[in-house]
Amino acid sequence: MQESVVDGRFDDLLAMMQVGTSGAAKMEIAQNFWDEMGNGKPEEVHTHLFNKIFEVFEIPADELERSLTANALLSGNLAVLLCRYRQYYPEAVGFLGMTEWLVPDRFVQVVHAWERLGLPDIGIVYHRLHITVDSQHAAGWFHNVVIPAAESEHMRRAIARGTLWRLNSSARYLDERMPAVAV
Repeated sequence: MQESVVDGRFDDLLAMMQVGTSGAAKMEIAQNFWDEMGNGKPEEVHTHLFNKIFEVFEIPADELERSLTANALLSGNLAVLLCRYRQYYPEAVGFLGMTEWLVPDRFVQVVHAWERLGLPDIGIVYHRLHITVDSQHAAGWFHNVVIPAAESEHMRRAIARGTLWRLNSSARYLDERMPAVAV
C-alpha cells in the first residue's frame, strides 16, 4: 500500500515533469512515459498492473487511503511537488533518476518474496516488468536527462539534492517498514 504514492502514479509524475523540456530529455521522458502507458495497450498500463496487487489482497481504496504512513506520504508528496513545479526540475531529475536506479534490485527481492509465498502471478507482473525496464530507463535517464541538465554548478547541486531527497525518503520509508533491520 505504501508503494502506491510513487510507483502507483509514476506515469503522472513523468507527464508533469515533461512539460517544458526539449531534445533528448523530452524524448527520454516521453519514452519512459510511453512504457508506463503500456506502449498503448490499456491492459498493460503500469498503474493498472500495479493496482492488481490490491486486487490480490482485496484492499479497497478507502483502506489504502487510511493506511498510508507519514513517510510514504512524504515521499509521494515530494515527488509530486518536484515534478509539478518547473523551478524544481533539476531536483525532479535527481529524484526520479534515483527512483529508476533503485527499483530493479529492490524489485528482485519483492518478486522472490512473492514467489516464496506462492501468491498469484497476476499481482507481481508490475514488479517483474520493472526489473528489466527500469534498468534500461536508469541508463537512458542518466545519459539523456541527467547529463544534459547538469550544465552548471547550480543544476548539479539541485540534481544531487533531488537524488539525496529520494534516497533519504526511501531510507526512512524502508526503515519504517522493517524496524528490526534498521540499526
